Amino acid sequence: MSAEVARASPLADSMEAGWILDGDERLFACYHVPRGPRTRGVAALLCYPLGSQRMNLTSSYRVLACELAAAGIPTLRVDYPGTCDSSGYPRDPGRVAAWLRSLHTAAGWLRARSGCGHLTLFGAGLGGTFAAVVAAARPDVEGVVLWGPLESGKRYLREVRAFNAVAVANPEGLRPEGWEEGDQEAIGFLIAKETVEDLRGIDALQLEGQLTRAAVFPRNHSVSHARVVAALEGLGAEVHVEAQAVVDMDTLVAEEAMPPRALIAQCVAWWCRSYPELGSAPAEGEPLELAPRVTLLARQGHAVVEEVARFGPRGELFGVLTRGEAVDPGAPGVILINGGTNHRVGINRNYTEWAREWAGLGLCVLRMDVRGLGDSPPLPGAELNALYREETRADVRAACDFLQASRGLRRFACLGLCAGGYQAFHTALEDPRVVAVVMLNPLRFLRDATHHTRLKRPPLEHYRTSLLQLERWRKLARGEVNVPEVARAVGLQFGRRVSAWAGRRVARLRRTEPAPNTQLAADLLRLIERGCEFVIVFNADEPIIERFKQEIAADRVRLTNSGRFWLEWVHHADHILTPLVSQQEAAGILRRTVSRWCTHQEPTRSAP
Repeated sequence: MSAEVARASPLADSMEAGWILDGDERLFACYHVPRGPRTRGVAALLCYPLGSQRMNLTSSYRVLACELAAAGIPTLRVDYPGTCDSSGYPRDPGRVAAWLRSLHTAAGWLRARSGCGHLTLFGAGLGGTFAAVVAAARPDVEGVVLWGPLESGKRYLREVRAFNAVAVANPEGLRPEGWEEGDQEAIGFLIAKETVEDLRGIDALQLEGQLTRAAVFPRNHSVSHARVVAALEGLGAEVHVEAQAVVDMDTLVAEEAMPPRALIAQCVAWWCRSYPELGSAPAEGEPLELAPRVTLLARQGHAVVEEVARFGPRGELFGVLTRGEAVDPGAPGVILINGGTNHRVGINRNYTEWAREWAGLGLCVLRMDVRGLGDSPPLPGAELNALYREETRADVRAACDFLQASRGLRRFACLGLCAGGYQAFHTALEDPRVVAVVMLNPLRFLRDATHHTRLKRPPLEHYRTSLLQLERWRKLARGEVNVPEVARAVGLQFGRRVSAWAGRRVARLRRTEPAPNTQLAADLLRLIERGCEFVIVFNADEPIIERFKQEIAADRVRLTNSGRFWLEWVHHADHILTPLVSQQEAAGILRRTVSRWCTHQEPTRSAP
């Protein structure tokens, strides 16, 4: 896409994105430029937390950055090494030192680029801890804004262990390959042994330095931050403490959780009160730019090229394109579609890891943000984090257009977890360029809500099993079972099965293919007959599995014999593949899948 098209959207133009080069590290960053000619003479660096909290707060950080820029404050967001879109991996040595060093590098870049003499830092959770540590060490940092800061790295590790103790997935405690004694799982992320030890040395209560002002906003109504406040006051800071929490940070894990705009408004108001003077823009800073393209190493050791991608009618859609030194022209371009509260790096950063691995196989991979998620702004008047939108398929088709125009690709494979998989499926139904679909743990298939996990009626097998349970008969005797409703449910499903059997019988006699028994089966068969490969990967405990089997039961043999239908299973998992062992199993399934695309294998009969 031309630069002229990319600059056409003011929403896209107000944010510059790319990488800061820091020695061997490539730090992905987003710089939010004030939209007017007047600024407050101070810049803001936003310090992320780690792991799942980093994922859950992505939209909150972005909204805060946009609001600060609108208030005249240049703002920078940066990914730590080994996280999100930056280079590196969790097993790399010296992670904690690299994270703190990256914040110092980002602070220097921001001050030089913005021309502002004063810096302020923001951080939530462990990001607040990092912000306090870096602020105390830098004389050019004047203030900090902390939301639910943790007192230390030890406190963070205690929270990780507490979550692990109540996690229900992987009850056997199986470990992935490469696990080392002393490693920890952190809600879907690896904390290597060395990183665990180094985190224990991070303490926001033992700081030395000087600070002018600070603000502390509570995590929720039950956690006190009095000790952190006392430590900030010990640095000489005038500390504003918000007495009441306007949002519980821990509730922002919900799939469609909205950014806490009331809290964000409080934070921006503090900045505006602390820096009330809106003057002309400071002296022009250094003409620094974020590198739009970098070369880095994948975990497997091969080099990959990553570059910022802006696409869509006005350049408003955002993504990161990953390719190897050579691209297989016969393989499809791969589009990874985000869903839930996660941006383009995917749940547990899996999209980033997969894209870099597959680039070594010759694939060109675009991990994209659909409108309202990540760094693709919503349509005017639309909300953030809304899933299953009809217009999202236009975003995916725009990604196909972009890869076709910029890379000459004409065939595409679309992959997504949950809502991302739903959009991949429906894009394929509308766009014949899509030749492969991969759905990971989908919760919905058709556009009506009846195909969600909350099923109106259990499958027939549920009632059959209930007949063998003594407690069910006791409830029947006590009048606690709605017999007419059960009869209707069983009769309806039994009738469908008889009808499907009769249809297959008549078709065999006439030597014709029977009509598909359900809309879902019809859609799948239409894709497969068009030559599209369909792969669905389920966590073995997903509640929608029985309904899915029921929907395709009458046509499963036809689907299986096509050689283009693959039903795969991940064990020891939850919906978002939190256990590391389940991530490794899913990666193996996908590795086999993309290998078929790269070797251009002809369809063969898949396993039933």
